[in-house]
Amino acid sequence: MHGTSCSRRAFMQLAAAQVGALGVLAACGSTAATVTGSTTAATASVAASTTAPVASSTATLVTSSATTASSSPSSAAASTTSATSSVAPTTSASAAATSSAAAVGKGGKTLTLSGTGDNADATARYNAVAAKFNEQMAGQYTLQPVVIPFNDYIDKTLTMLAAGTPPDVFNLWAQYKPEWAGKGLVLDLSAHIHASKDAAPDLYLKPMVDAMQYQGKFWGTAEDFNGQLLFLNTDLFKQKGIDLPKDDWSYDDWRQTAKQLTDSTKHVFGGTNDANEAGWQQFCIIYNYAKHYWVDDQAKKALLSDQATNDALTLFQQAANNDKSLPSSANPLPPKTDFTTGNVAMTLGWGNYPYSIYEVTSKPGATPFNWTWHTLPKGPQGQQHFTQGHLWSIAKSNSHPDDAWVLAEWAGGLQGWKAWTATGKGQPLPMKDPTLWAEYLSFLPKDQAVQFRDFMINTIYQQLAVNFEYWPTFSKCAPVMQTALNAIYGKTPGSVQSAMANATQQMDAILAQG
Repeated sequence: MHGTSCSRRAFMQLAAAQVGALGVLAACGSTAATVTGSTTAATASVAASTTAPVASSTATLVTSSATTASSSPSSAAASTTSATSSVAPTTSASAAATSSAAAVGKGGKTLTLSGTGDNADATARYNAVAAKFNEQMAGQYTLQPVVIPFNDYIDKTLTMLAAGTPPDVFNLWAQYKPEWAGKGLVLDLSAHIHASKDAAPDLYLKPMVDAMQYQGKFWGTAEDFNGQLLFLNTDLFKQKGIDLPKDDWSYDDWRQTAKQLTDSTKHVFGGTNDANEAGWQQFCIIYNYAKHYWVDDQAKKALLSDQATNDALTLFQQAANNDKSLPSSANPLPPKTDFTTGNVAMTLGWGNYPYSIYEVTSKPGATPFNWTWHTLPKGPQGQQHFTQGHLWSIAKSNSHPDDAWVLAEWAGGLQGWKAWTATGKGQPLPMKDPTLWAEYLSFLPKDQAVQFRDFMINTIYQQLAVNFEYWPTFSKCAPVMQTALNAIYGKTPGSVQSAMANATQQMDAILAQG
């Protein structure tokens, strides 16, 4: 749920051991906004191959930083700025065991909701949401949050599943949905969701409905959902006398615009390198160039050696090293600078980034600047925008699934989202409800909030966004891709063709094993 690093290799080893023991176990507006600039850095790069879901319930911007992500699958150069803050460890993972038999306390049956986070500020938020649930359940149920430190989340969740003490409802990350569903870890909630009033499919944005499914079945309700777009510093465009791009602009247009906006004397970069991370931020780029996501539709063969993929990665390599319009290992951003400090003119961000801008740049002593949002460039094969959603799911081994469903329906349905939105404006919103959107964007001026809402719903989520479906061996393929990207975008840039040929060979071996 939050953009920090974790060990995919450790997860794969533990998952294999535990599943074997158990047998069936298992996220363009045209009106500029005025904000204030802060010297606090908002972001650094996050390698999707080594991170948790980036569609976060915190207001997080994730962009390419000056440094290339680590080649180690267990540690990426990563940081985030969270406007509503991550979830703090309010209770230990072992507390989930108390709900294994739907323990009855003073507030009725105790149900656990397991999420992840490391920032103590979110404790109050989870407690506030739990209080709303407890109030609405009127003594029938009591919600007990179980918040696990991010780096421990996957391993501890699998440990609880293996021990037969799963949380009643847990956060299923998009990266693991195909694998965990395929291995029987997760309960099929299709019948519950189709019969629900508060978590019915027609209440959600279309890509979120897709994110809730795998192989035609529903595996959870909406924990969060997010899509990508560009954010532009309109003051920098104005200073250079450059018109804002049109909605259907190309990557060649983007490269030329980034070059024109770059001012090395002021340490201003035109854009960010959105191709140097093995995952979310480059999937749409490669698809828009080559019409694939690394592998074929059956996840049996790697497709990275084609000319279109080479062209996409080469464009970003040349922009960073020849044009010097993007931060790179050899030419990084100054410390504690980014889009919010006026040092980046165009940056890739998530749909909840406006709240990060608001939080980070509303501090005393900041310098005002104007910004707006925009579509990603159009590639030779399309103009897709990456989206993904994470779920509130129930373990297949849960001993009281009907009780657990009460919580899953509430937490990821309309009533729960009223509580999440009221307690934190940075939560990426998966629902259509206009009242929720008004509350969610209430930190913006009303007219701007309406324009941004309409852009996100009508342009991004209805036209350009595609929910990305990970394949079961993604967590094994991602480190291979990251190693190749490190070679391409390192201090001494390597051959794109050679790196992709090597990655193709290694991925083919992984895919052959299944």
